[in-house]
Amino acid sequence: MIRTLLNSGLSFQEMILHGMVIFLVLSYSLSIHEFMHGFSAVKLGDDTPRLQGRLTMNPLAHLDPIGSLMMLLVGFGWAKPVQVNPLNFKNIDRKKGMMLVSLAGPGMNILVAFIAMVLIRFTRVMPLPSLRTSLFTGKKMGSLVEVTAG
Repeated sequence: MIRTLLNSGLSFQEMILHGMVIFLVLSYSLSIHEFMHGFSAVKLGDDTPRLQGRLTMNPLAHLDPIGSLMMLLVGFGWAKPVQVNPLNFKNIDRKKGMMLVSLAGPGMNILVAFIAMVLIRFTRVMPLPSLRTSLFTGKKMGSLVEVTAG
């Protein structure tokens, strides 16, 4: 991400603003992704995420220090995975429960991306005017969905 910002031709202030916006979006995306894994596990009967304090959308509970650093340096990163114990699932097969828990995070990413697309498309409001160019011209800086999909 840093290299992309440095090679973007933006002024220093625009690079800082772009970096902050992108980091906030990615932090939120990773947090809601991991929250949904935990939320779905709790709904299926496993209290492990709640007991470990991972049933929150606070980015500090989910961001991994190395994953966050990698996100800044090379443009991809990761969060701390939510631990789930399928033996605690109630009224559902363990394999089916794990499938639902696994799909909850990426499913929420797709939903958030769709909502963001609708808001951007119909309100025509962008956090920064030059972000519209970088998001819709296919530059690497616009690959937010790819980074948060996993």
